[in-house]
Amino acid sequence: MEGIFIMGFICSIPVVAILANTLLKLKKIELEKLSNPNQAQLNQMNLLMGQLAQENQALRQRLENLETIVALGDSPASLVANPETRAQSLPPANENLTNLAPPKLSGEIAKILEERKK
Repeated sequence: MEGIFIMGFICSIPVVAILANTLLKLKKIELEKLSNPNQAQLNQMNLLMGQLAQENQALRQRLENLETIVALGDSPASLVANPETRAQSLPPANENLTNLAPPKLSGEIAKILEERKK
């Protein structure tokens, strides 16, 4: 009986070695697939990078516009001095803004416009 166990143990060593080698080859192939993306994946990544670059540029432009608005404040002299920022800035505080607003205003917008009138 012990002889059968010994023979089974001896025969199982090559079987385990063959299975381990096969598993290693499969893992190696899987790793190569992950490290070398195919052309479709590269195209998709390039498209996504282009979209992200466009979004980044748009956000930078919005941030620059906000910085310009905050930096200018209500100073009409700075608006006249730099004609490029004149188109991107808010109107001065003494300008009549009620013509721009819809006829029926309520709430905080109406309060702000009333304060601007004064």
